[in-house]
Amino acid sequence: MRQHEGQRSEKKGGRRLLPRPVRGRAVTLMNVKKLLTYAAIAFVAFYLFTQPAGAAAAVRGVFDSIGTGAERLSAFFTSLFSG
Repeated sequence: MRQHEGQRSEKKGGRRLLPRPVRGRAVTLMNVKKLLTYAAIAFVAFYLFTQPAGAAAAVRGVFDSIGTGAERLSAFFTSLFSG
């Protein structure tokens, strides 16, 4: 296996490992992802408790869109195999 110029690989257990990213940067990115996930969950909970009718309409709209897509996909395959 050829290495790119400037890259060193470690050999461990018969396998060559690519260099790892800087650990501090990876941990920071993971913390940002966690923070965004928790913020999204908090927003959904807030929206659910403050606007229950709006939240129900949004969920109903998502399920209607999924149902419409499934019907159209079914119609496509039906017309494809019927001739």
